[in-house]
Amino acid sequence: FIPMIVVSSILLYQFHISFNEKYYAYLEELLEKHKQKIDTFLTEKLGNIKFLVADSNFDNLTDELFLQEKLTIFQNAHGSVFIDLGVVNSEGVQVAYAGPFKLVKADYAEAEWFKVAIKRQYFVSDVFLGLRGHPHFIVAVKVNSGDREWVVRATVNFTAFNSLVEN
Repeated sequence: FIPMIVVSSILLYQFHISFNEKYYAYLEELLEKHKQKIDTFLTEKLGNIKFLVADSNFDNLTDELFLQEKLTIFQNAHGSVFIDLGVVNSEGVQVAYAGPFKLVKADYAEAEWFKVAIKRQYFVSDVFLGLRGHPHFIVAVKVNSGDREWVVRATVNFTAFNSLVEN
């Protein structure tokens, strides 16, 4: 019986090691695919805002009817992913807004996302509550126009993002 117990123990140990290796390799692959989906989602949303900025000038973007039209196009194309669009000047004051909240003239000068976004060309914030009290995050593009700097920002619906993560 001793040789059988020794052989069985060795086989069980080898099976356990092999199983764990395969299990962790599967989890690593699953996480990598998940990370790629999230990166693709965020890159696509940032690309939408970059295209909006490249296709428009400051006068268009500060026209709230124009901004509302672009938001409607984004919402028709992507569902409820984009909540709103805004243009924020270099002092942190939102000069144009399209969306369901009353955020024209909102002051973002002390908001962490704005402090970082005004220093970078492109920015995607962490999830935060902000002025509206609901979890969301910001996708922003800084624009240099002559002697002016301003930020075009879009709020991404955290619930829509969360459903991507859950899936």
